[in-house]
Amino acid sequence: MSSDRQHQGWLQGKLLLASTHLRNSFFDRAVIGIVEHTDDGTVGFILNRPSDILVTDVFDPLPPPLDNASPVYVGGPVQLEHAIGVTDGEPDQPANVVLVDIREMHLGDDRRLRIYAGYAGWDAGQVEWEIGMESWLVVDAVGDDFFSEHPATLYERIADRCVTIRRPAPTLFSTNDDDATEVVAFEVALAPP
Repeated sequence: MSSDRQHQGWLQGKLLLASTHLRNSFFDRAVIGIVEHTDDGTVGFILNRPSDILVTDVFDPLPPPLDNASPVYVGGPVQLEHAIGVTDGEPDQPANVVLVDIREMHLGDDRRLRIYAGYAGWDAGQVEWEIGMESWLVVDAVGDDFFSEHPATLYERIADRCVTIRRPAPTLFSTNDDDATEVVAFEVALAPP
């Protein structure tokens, strides 16, 4: 692992895009927004998994600007019985974690809040290991990724930022490189808008 990735916080504010290694698992086609990455571990939320439960099914009507008709999202497999809020961060931070005590929150009119049941969590070094095993592709968050109005298409839109290249894969038993290919994905740096 490169030294620039070993420092605390390098994943915070980034997205993890589930690879095909996670098919048929809880994280199949998941886009996870990372909100905390420290030496103790990593916390994120699945951004593209709204549930059928509405905020009003769980809470009494919330004060504006909170959207009572929005769904509660499944944030991950850890502590699904707990509600957690994620709100817009400061200009230099894509998101802040807010433990839900909605009645006591005072958001400005321009702040958004999304309610999650549970979260995705990793112990120290675990997510880095999973990234090294190619379970996740790390992608920069842009625009409204953390608060997408179209979560059903978020995975595809994030994947479109990545490029797939086919190149011959080395094999032990083949002398013809056309017999095997490997897929290499990498992130394309986007120019700022």
